[in-house]
Order: sequence, then structure tokens, then C-alpha cells
Amino acid sequence: MRLAAPITGIIALAILLLAPDARASLAPGDVLIASPDGQVLHLDPASGVVTTWASGGLLCSPEDVVIAPTRRVFVLDGCASAIVEIHPLTGAQTALPTSGPSLGYSFGLGLEAAGTLLVAGGAAGNEILRFDPATGAGSVVATAPSGTFLLDVVADAGGDVLVSGQGQGGGGVLLRVDPTTGAQTTLASGALVAHLAIEPDGNLVAPASSDVTRTTPVSGATTTIASGLPVQPWGIAVEEGGGLLVGIGGANEVRRIDPATGASVLVASLVAYPSGLAVVPPAPPLRGGSVLAADDVHDAILAIDPATGVQSLVVADVDGLAAIALEGSDLLAAAASDILRVDPTSAAATVVTSFFSLLPSDLDLHPDGELVVTGSVRTGHPFDPFTPIDHGSVYFVDPQTGSQQLVTGEVTGPDAFGPGAGVAVEPNGSILVSHLERIDLIFGWDTLEPGITRIVPTTGQVDTVAEGPPFVTLGGITYYDADPALDSYVLVADQHAATGPFDPDVFSVEWFFGTVGNPIPESSDCGPRDVAMAADGGAYVAGACGRLLYVDPNLTGYATVSADAMLASPRRLAVVPPECGDGRDNDGDGQADYPDDPGCASADDLRETDPGLACDDGLDNDGDGRADFDPVTWADPGGVGSFAAGSGDPGCRSPGSAREDPQCQNGVDDGDADPALDYDGGASHNGGVALGTPDPQCAGKPWRNAEGRSSACGLGAELTWAVPLLAWVRRGIRRARGGVIAARP
Repeated sequence: MRLAAPITGIIALAILLLAPDARASLAPGDVLIASPDGQVLHLDPASGVVTTWASGGLLCSPEDVVIAPTRRVFVLDGCASAIVEIHPLTGAQTALPTSGPSLGYSFGLGLEAAGTLLVAGGAAGNEILRFDPATGAGSVVATAPSGTFLLDVVADAGGDVLVSGQGQGGGGVLLRVDPTTGAQTTLASGALVAHLAIEPDGNLVAPASSDVTRTTPVSGATTTIASGLPVQPWGIAVEEGGGLLVGIGGANEVRRIDPATGASVLVASLVAYPSGLAVVPPAPPLRGGSVLAADDVHDAILAIDPATGVQSLVVADVDGLAAIALEGSDLLAAAASDILRVDPTSAAATVVTSFFSLLPSDLDLHPDGELVVTGSVRTGHPFDPFTPIDHGSVYFVDPQTGSQQLVTGEVTGPDAFGPGAGVAVEPNGSILVSHLERIDLIFGWDTLEPGITRIVPTTGQVDTVAEGPPFVTLGGITYYDADPALDSYVLVADQHAATGPFDPDVFSVEWFFGTVGNPIPESSDCGPRDVAMAADGGAYVAGACGRLLYVDPNLTGYATVSADAMLASPRRLAVVPPECGDGRDNDGDGQADYPDDPGCASADDLRETDPGLACDDGLDNDGDGRADFDPVTWADPGGVGSFAAGSGDPGCRSPGSAREDPQCQNGVDDGDADPALDYDGGASHNGGVALGTPDPQCAGKPWRNAEGRSSACGLGAELTWAVPLLAWVRRGIRRARGGVIAARP
């Protein structure tokens, strides 16, 4: 995580001292560089600072590196003949247990949209291999002709595999490979091409000799972007804004190339050979129904897809991370004594407010828009670890201005409660706090039992809901709203010791109706720390052992949703609300929520996309590098010599259109007796290079599903509309003349 404004003085020193290690976090736009000298380097392209990100261990000769959108990092190591996964938070190295084909002489590593890994090389150096990172199972996608030596591999937006290497005659070669059949097409040949990268518009860029070239992946047309670079440009990567980063092997440096002008500037000088380069992608958007977990072991926030269990790193290095809450598309996080606002896409953070004595432990949003914060206040002798006096407090914080208002927080007396653990806001605005035990015999303060307290902010009334046994170590709490009849039903996480009716060392999630509590049967032995409502009426439970659990809506059993990977010890959870009722256009089609968005079946639908709608399913169905309907693209679909605006598919007239590739935007002359094709001559399906002249019937209408003229044997579209219009006019004349049409003179 990077704060949006610089931090100075004591705060900066505190953050420095609290940092768990010196490993650079992977912020969007950062670069990892695989170097055959046995290390992976981290480059901040804004400052040019280079540090060692990983070395030793399983790394012997890193040849290439890829970073998945989830921030999982994979390195292809040449001398170890292994794919090594490096934990982005801890740096732990794990060799992928590959099975099937041998890695042999492999130098290039690629990533498909489905998350599978591609390898260029294999046993004889001429194979394209595919590996499942979950199981290590491998297969051969295709084998290039004998004598071909492959160097790198990438997958384009349409799923085709693009490969570079040394051909049979010794020169360079670029191949396009069908990922299903393995069929190969030679795109270009000539100068030796090393590593590959794909630009946002789908074109292929690569270092070749002392140049950087651009190749259209359909026609193979190649142009030179930049020339005269220092010797041995080798690795290449595309930045989010379209700039090119090139690793110069002969000079051990990284240069940025302007793809429009070819101008090159030095970004950083290295002490090692830059082989493969990878840019950290932006975090995936937070999708409806996803579970966010605040991991206080790694000081990181992760997003978990409960359907697949896939974990994505949203932001790292949130020092002192204690809790999270969602406010619209922004994340609010409690970190040490601060409340931060975090952009989940860029990982940029700003300080909303800072507390003097409160250590926040949980957050929730009040119906009036204010942030409710609970935690522990240390008084008396806060610097004496043997005699701290803790009690709980609750504050309101304006998330826009950062202003604080104390709701309650007495040291002693009938309204006092122990150190705050969790907080939940009821629909009527009352606040529920789960709190810990406080016993202080030295200073004579009253003993405060662990329990649940309800606070009414409008009156200041503080009531005990439940306290004492069987509570032991309470964590997060949530209001249970799956059944409106149970208006006082809450769920609270508790770690039980050998007390009460519970078995020793068994942990439970408690449900409470009034003051009666019972454990969920077969409770986890994982130390529940928080609980959050699922959209279906079940609940998610954060387990201290690094697991996310799901409890069924009847609260009778549980199952593991996600474990291991990057998650170590989730402390607090937040669930992203359904997209079809959140007031936002999540899929960029110009429509928001139910019933306006065609992808929404109800306001509780988790996603605005619909897998049954080709122009609203979130996928690039026709392989042109663009997906779905975008009103910006609809307004400016481009044409000959110009790209479409926005990010949508020009073939989509609306989110409900049946296909992304109608005849006027499919890259094919559909047999209409003329040599022309598409609205732009097929350029949008060919990386911007026209395949012919535009079809006049498609001009300005990429969504039209007919290239040819209307049939001469029919009425035609215009006459079809004219006939009912003429009949309507005639009926009006007839009525005006008393039902008789006058004879012509």
C-alpha cells in the first residue's frame, strides 16, 4: 500500500518500525524482473529504485516471470527446470509439482485468461506446454517443427497462443497457435525475437536485434516502433498506459519506449541481466458477493470468490491492520490508530482520521452514513505492560471529514464494558458491541465480563444483552437479517476454552436470540475471529488457521470455502453487496441495477453480467480484444484508420444483442458478391490493420448482421415501413371524406 500523501516525522518512523520485513509490496504498475543470475528484482518505475525481491532457495536461473491478476507470482527457472511460485507477501518459494511433459529447455512463461500457465521450450526446446497451477498437471499444446527453438509465449484476448523463437534457418520466427487444436500459423520471420508482450489493442510487441517491433497477430504485418537501442534488448512488458518497458541485456538496464514516437528514456540501471519482465496489474474489481478478509498476520486485505475459493491480493502493507468496512466502491480500514480510505484498484490510501488513545478493533457503517468504530482505550499506566487498564469505547467518524464523536466509553460504572472486539449496527441504528473481559485487581476497578452490549446513540442508553459464561474470547459480531421475524438475532465469533458445556479447545460461532446462546454443531476447530452474513442467509466465518468457512442458512453445519494460498489469519470480514442493488453501473453498459440492467434478474442478483448474453457476459466472445456493450463505443465505433472509443465491442448494439461478431464486424467477407468487408474493412478484427475496403452496407453500422444489399425480390426495409404508413394516411383521408375516396379526374 502506498499513502497518497507523504508521511513524515514520528508517524513515518512508527510505520518503518512496524513493517514486518523489507520486501517491496506489489503495487499496480510495479515491475518484476527475472534475472538468470539467480534473483528476481523489483522495480518501481516511477522512481527507478530497484531492489532484490527474491533470491536463493529454489531460484537458480530465473528466465521469465508472470503475475496473475490475483497477484500470484510464477517464475520459470532454467537450471532448476521448474516453475516456482513466490508468495507475494512472505516471499516463500514453492515448486509447482509438475507432471506430464518435461520442462527441459524452457525459457518463456505465459499466462492464459483461465489462469493456466504456458511454457515455451519443453524437452527438445520446440514444445508449447500448458500447466494447471492448482495441480501441476501438464500437457503439450503444440510442437513446432524440429530444429525450432522457442523463447517466449503469450496468450491474446481471444485465447490464441503466440510464440517467438529461432526458426530452422537460424532467423527469428513468430507463430500463432490454436490453443485447442495446436494448429500453427507463421506470422512473421526475420530478426531473432526474444520475449513478447501484447498491447491493449491486441498487437504484439517484441525486441528484435536492436529494434522493437509491432506485429498484427492476424495478418503478421510488422512495423518498427523503435530502433537503435543498446545491444541485446531482451525482455519486454506493456504498462497500463500503453508505454513499453524493455530490458536491455547488453547494458543491464530498463528503458521506457513511447510506442507512438519510438523515443526511449532510461528508467533504471541494474546489476543483473534483465530477462523476463512483468508489470503488476491493477487489482480485479470487487465483484458482488465476494468476501474481503483483513489478514493481520500479513497486514493485507484479500478478496475471495466464495464460488471458487480463489484468493486475490487487494492491498498489502497495511501496517497494524485490524478491521475493514465497505463504503461504496472504497474500502475503509482500521490500521493501528488510524482509519484509512483505500482505493481497491490502485491500492492508494489516505488517512481519514487518527485516534489518540483508541486502538480500533472493528468498523461498521451506520444508516446515516457515519462510520462506527469500536476498540480499546488504555488509561492509567499505558506504558506498563503489566498493569494496563483497558476498557471499550465507541466513536462515530465522518468518513468524509474525519471528525470524531464519542458515543460511549466509560472506565467504570454501569455503562462500562471491556475492550471492544466487534461492532454491528442494527437496522434501527442501535449499535451492538462484542467485548472482551477486563479484570484489574491491582487498581481495584470492577471486573468486566466478556459479552455483548447494545448502545442507543440517540439516547445514550447502554444495555447488556448477554455476558459471562459461556463467553470466553469474543471476536466479530454481525446482525442476522436473513429472517425478518428474528429481529434480535446476532451471530458472534467466540474462541472457547475448557469452560461451560463446551469440549476443551473447541471453538464455536454462537447464535443468540435474546440472551440464549448455543454453539453451531460441528463447530470449527479453527478459532473463529469474525462472522459476516452471506447473500443467501448463511454466514462466512474467519478462521485463525487461515481458512474462510461457510455456515449454511439453517446454521447447522459448515464447510471450508478457501484456505492456504495467501490467507494466513483473517481477522475481520466484509462482504461486497449484490451488484444489482448497489446503485452503480458495475459492468459499464450504461445501465445500473435491477430492473434497468438486462443482466440483473433481481435486486439480489450478485452480478450485473449475464452469461446468457453475449454482449453482457463480461467476456470477449469473438477474440477482437473487446468485450460487451459500452455506450462510449456505441457513440464512437471508429472506422477505417481509427480505433473504437471506450472498451466495448463495436459489434454490440445493446447489452441484449445476440452476438459480438455480426457480419459487419466479424473480419470476414460474408459472400455478398463484393470484395469489401465489415464497417472498417476488418481492421477491428486484425489489430487495426484493414483486410480490405469497408462494405458500404456496413458504414457506421458495425452491429448490422448483413453485409449485402436487401433482396431485390422483397419489399426492402424502407418500403416495408412505408406500406403501413401509406395505409394509415389513406385511412385518414377516407375518414375525412365520409368513407369514400374521390375518383381521380
